[in-house]
Amino acid sequence: MNKKSIVIAKNTFIKNIKSPGYLILLLSPILFLLIGGIAFFVLKNVVSDNKPNIGIVSANNAVYQTFKQQKNIRAKKVISAKKAESQLQAKKLDGYIITNNDISRAEYIQLSEAKATFPVEQMQPILTGIKTQLTISKLGLSPENVSELTSPVNISTKVVSVDDNKKINQTEAQILKGINYVFTIAIFVISIYYASIAATEIGSDKGSKTLQGILAAVSKKNYFIGKMTGVFLLLAFHIIFYIFLLLIAKLILSLTKYKEIMDSIKIPALPLDYLFIVVMLSAITIASILGISAMLGSFVSRSEDVQKATSPVSMILMIPYLMSLSLQTMPNLPIVKTLSYIPIFSQQLMPLRMASQVATFTNGLISVIIAMVALVIIMYFSYKVYDKHALDYSENTPFKVLISAITQKKS
Repeated sequence: MNKKSIVIAKNTFIKNIKSPGYLILLLSPILFLLIGGIAFFVLKNVVSDNKPNIGIVSANNAVYQTFKQQKNIRAKKVISAKKAESQLQAKKLDGYIITNNDISRAEYIQLSEAKATFPVEQMQPILTGIKTQLTISKLGLSPENVSELTSPVNISTKVVSVDDNKKINQTEAQILKGINYVFTIAIFVISIYYASIAATEIGSDKGSKTLQGILAAVSKKNYFIGKMTGVFLLLAFHIIFYIFLLLIAKLILSLTKYKEIMDSIKIPALPLDYLFIVVMLSAITIASILGISAMLGSFVSRSEDVQKATSPVSMILMIPYLMSLSLQTMPNLPIVKTLSYIPIFSQQLMPLRMASQVATFTNGLISVIIAMVALVIIMYFSYKVYDKHALDYSENTPFKVLISAITQKKS
């Protein structure tokens, strides 16, 4: 990079940092989290204060004592069904439960206008538990007998790779799949945002007819390199900004009542080879998407067509995104194996296969090398297209221009 490219990169970075649109992009996730957090605590307090008043009509005192311990209701002992019905009509109760002595039958009457309810799905296991205890007492079973009867069958699961006869750690596999899921969504969102920024930076000057004056002082190559570097700096700033916020949030939470909860969360050590492949494929994929977006942006002749030009990028990203989410349990399908080596697809599918422990670090490294070669080709082709069409103001759509360029090259 020469001085002119550095100046262009700096101006691109500063211009976007100061723009309201980028600030909204940067801060909107934080605002959504704050609004969501406030809404959660408000609703939690409203729900906790809005407990249903449930009457208990039963000759067996164990029923009342058990329901009294439930934190999501206010249990009230009522001596008769007639008394409970009277209190229900007076809206002193939201509902009441009637049981016989051995808890073999129960009836729940609920007020239709009740502000809070007690779901039957929660009530049934409580009554079943009381009935079970009564039956155990009648049969005279010891605690050991009860434990033996009610203990679930312990099933141990082992997944073995046929190729190398290696046992697969299921816990680690689930953790790695979770990380891959987070990266998949993050890369999809980041790529969509920054694809638009890259195309706008390349296409806006051309669309506003100011590019001719700029290229009189700066070569197309330096201008292209400067613009792309500025976009990459914006992306780097975005990532560093969120990492900084996470560290600040962790520090603040460690000084509050949530410290014990944070200390209880133990994140196991993750395989460095897996993290290396995930980070490398993510970075290369984002760079490739930005290169494609810049190429598409160089085709536009009007500023308002920039967003239309980048619409194919969304479709390109959507396919591997949906495949990764829908094929979580089928990493060995032939199509998944093949696409895990194809650039852009590999970012989401190769980590999925590695997380499932059906692909090795070597497989991941091959995928990274292929993606790097593809990135070089994409950037080179993107620059060549920009070099040829920077001052082309034809009214053809980007797709027609691209097909025309390929056809002319072949002829």
